[in-house]
Amino acid sequence: MYICYICGEDVKLQTVDKLRFHLLRHKDNCELSCPIRCRQGDCRSTYTTVFNLIRHINTHHTVNIPEQGSAACTSSGSDDASFCLPYEECVVGVGDNAESNFLQDIETEAVSLVAGLRANSSIPYSVVPAVVESFNSMTASMISHVQSEVARSLADRQIDKSVVLQVTEDLRTKLDGCAEPLRKLTTRKKQDSFFDKHALAVTPQALYFCPRLESHGGSSSYVYDSFQYVSVKKTISSLMQNKNYVEAMLQDKCSPGVFQDWCDGARCHEHPLFGDSSKFSYQNSTVL
Repeated sequence: MYICYICGEDVKLQTVDKLRFHLLRHKDNCELSCPIRCRQGDCRSTYTTVFNLIRHINTHHTVNIPEQGSAACTSSGSDDASFCLPYEECVVGVGDNAESNFLQDIETEAVSLVAGLRANSSIPYSVVPAVVESFNSMTASMISHVQSEVARSLADRQIDKSVVLQVTEDLRTKLDGCAEPLRKLTTRKKQDSFFDKHALAVTPQALYFCPRLESHGGSSSYVYDSFQYVSVKKTISSLMQNKNYVEAMLQDKCSPGVFQDWCDGARCHEHPLFGDSSKFSYQNSTVL
């Protein structure tokens, strides 16, 4: 079992992947504070990214689930008795609900990837579908490789051929939902349709400059240059629909006598808008 350093003993995850997804949810909700701590047993190592923490846990704190009927599971690098649980408790949550949540987490990460690519002004929209297709192909190839390796490993251990075929078929069925996590976003049209319907998505608007006259090969025509504008008002409105974001924004973590950010300084308190305690003002990183 793996413990979240934010939630503590209240949340225990069965696998490293579940811990990673759990921490990424904290990140999405603005709850992930640095340094990111390892809470496995007595380990108190700290890291700046979830990736580095998960790599550390995979190296030093991999939990080995014993055979059924064994008294407990152990975690290397930890002597904490709280990690010793009956086998039945170790495998709780690996059924249909866990599988559904896992697939949903994969889809959420896939959507976040596409949204990040589309939000990057240096990446043309025409490039995103190619990246999506490559990602889907790579994922499908990895799943096929996993199926082949499982079948080969079972055959090498002289498992009955009918059992190998059954396990391979079951594995194929279980992993089918992971084969193309971006299948809903393979084209520009599908992406636009998906994000237009998404409750929290803010669609950029094309705005045009005044037309200019451009000449080529002896003929002239008017050209309309445009740019993409993302509404600040709609962006704030979208953020305000996220309960965790609003709670994090309203939470006052200031410590008396400790200067943590611009809001703790005299300039903020003397500001005609932000210094007025009778008004609630929304600030961003561009405020000087």
